[in-house]
Amino acid sequence: MSLFSNQAGVWPVEEPRSEDTQPVIIPAIQVGITLEVLIYVALVFLSLVLRVVQLGHAPLDDAEAQQALAALRTADDRVSGEALVAESPLTFGLNVLSFAVVPASNTAARLPVALAGVLLTLSPVLWRRYLNPLPPLIASFLLAVSPVTLLAARTMSPVVWTMLLAVIAPWLVLRYVETRDSRWAVAATASCAAMIFLTEPAGFLTFLALAFGVIFAWLIDDDPETDLNSAIRKLIHDWPWANGLLAAGIVIALTATGFFWFPSGLTNIGNTLWEGLRGFVVRPDDRPIALPVWIGLRYETALWLFGLVAAYRAVREGGFFERALVGWALAGTLWSLGYAGADSAHALWLTIPVTMLVALAITGWITEKSTGFWNVPAWAVPAHAVLTAALWMIVGVSLIMLGKRLLIDLPYQADDFGALLTTLFKGIYSESQDFAAGTVDQIEIQPGVFVFAYILRQIQSRIMITILVPLLNAVLFFLVGSLWGARSGWRGYALGTLAAGLLLSMGL
Repeated sequence: MSLFSNQAGVWPVEEPRSEDTQPVIIPAIQVGITLEVLIYVALVFLSLVLRVVQLGHAPLDDAEAQQALAALRTADDRVSGEALVAESPLTFGLNVLSFAVVPASNTAARLPVALAGVLLTLSPVLWRRYLNPLPPLIASFLLAVSPVTLLAARTMSPVVWTMLLAVIAPWLVLRYVETRDSRWAVAATASCAAMIFLTEPAGFLTFLALAFGVIFAWLIDDDPETDLNSAIRKLIHDWPWANGLLAAGIVIALTATGFFWFPSGLTNIGNTLWEGLRGFVVRPDDRPIALPVWIGLRYETALWLFGLVAAYRAVREGGFFERALVGWALAGTLWSLGYAGADSAHALWLTIPVTMLVALAITGWITEKSTGFWNVPAWAVPAHAVLTAALWMIVGVSLIMLGKRLLIDLPYQADDFGALLTTLFKGIYSESQDFAAGTVDQIEIQPGVFVFAYILRQIQSRIMITILVPLLNAVLFFLVGSLWGARSGWRGYALGTLAAGLLLSMGL
C-alpha cells in the first residue's frame, strides 16, 4: 500500500498491477440529431418568439383583468378588495403560483397560457407513432403560425388548455388500447376530467365534440374487416373506472386548491360549470352570433377552405382517425353557431381538427409518387408550388394596396362606386405627380367630387394586376399539367395556394 495525497487529505490506494495498466476501451456514446429534431427546435423557438415577446405590452382586457385580479388577491394579502371568482380554475391556480414567484404584471398573468400555447404547437408530435413523422411536423408548423392559436395564447384564453388536453387525452386512450397498461387509462380519465372541470366553462363541449367525432367515425365505418362494435364494448368493459375516477378527483382537488394552498379554489369549479350551462341561453352584449366562425373565416380563410377539401376526402377515403377529426370539426361548427357563450378563441374548436386534416392532406401531396405514363421530377411540384405562392402573394399585396387607395386616397365624398368604375374605364390616366409644376390633373368622378389623376392611374394598375396575375397562374397550372400530368399540376397549385393563404393570413 502507498499513500497518495491531495488538497483534501490522505487516503490509502493500492499499487497498480500490470494487468490493471491495460487501457480499457469504453464504447463511445453517439448522439444523433436528425433534421426532424432541428425543425422541432426551430418551431419551439418560433412559437416562443410569437407568443412571449412583448407579452405584457398590451393592457389586459376585462376578462383577463378579472382572472388575474382573482389570482392576485389570493396570492397577495396586501391587495384589497373582495374575492373574485375565476372563470378557469386551472388558469387561476397557475396565476396564483406565477404571482407568488415573480412580481405581478401583465406578463406574469399571461405567461402560463402563453407557454401552454407553445405546448399546443408541439402536441401533434405525440401522434408521430401513429401518423408517421411528417403529418405531426406539418401540423405543428401550421399551429405555430396560426393567427387564432396565437391570439388565444397571447390573450390569456383558457381555451388553449382545453385544446391541449383535447389533443393529449385521445392519445392516452390510444396508448391504453395498444398496451392495455391501466396507467394510460387513468391518465386519460384525469385529462378528460380536467378538460371538463378545470379549463373553461365550455370545456365539456370540447369533450362532447371529441366523443361525437368517435361516434361519427364509428357510424360511417364501411370496412368489413373491422369490428368496431365489439372493440368499443370491450374497451368500455376493461376500462379501470375506479382508479381513473379516483385519480380524476385527486387531480381536480389538487389543481383547484393549489395543493390545498387556497381551499376556496374549489368554488371556481362550480362557477365554471354554471357559466358553461349559462352560455347556452345568455349571450354577452359585445358578442355577435357565431363569433368563432367569423373569426376563423377572417383569419384562417385558406386553412378552413382547404380543410373542407380534406374533410370531403377523409369521409370518402380516409380511415377511422381522419373521420373522427371530421366529426370533431362538425361538432365544433355546431357549437360555434349555437353556443351563445362562445368567444373568439373558440374558433379553435374547428382550427385544431382542420389543421390535422390539412396536415394529412399536405403529406399526401408531398409524398405522392408518380405512376403510369408521367415521369415527374422530384423538383417539379415544389417549384410549381413556389411559383404559385409567389404569384398569389403578388395578387394579395396588390389587393391590399388597392384597398388602401380606395379607403384612404379617395375623398370621403366619393360614395358612388358605379361612377368610379365608369371613370376608371374611360381611359388611361396620367401618373404625373409634379405638384410644383402644376401638372397634376384632377378628374371629376361624380358631381363636385374630384380625384387626382395619378390616384386613378394607380387604382387602374392594381386592378390590372389583380386580374392578369391569376390568369398567369392558370397558364402555369396548365403548363405543368401538360408536362407532368394534371395530378402534378393540382398538387403544386394546392400547395402554393395554401402557402400564400397562410402568409397573407399572418399579415392581415
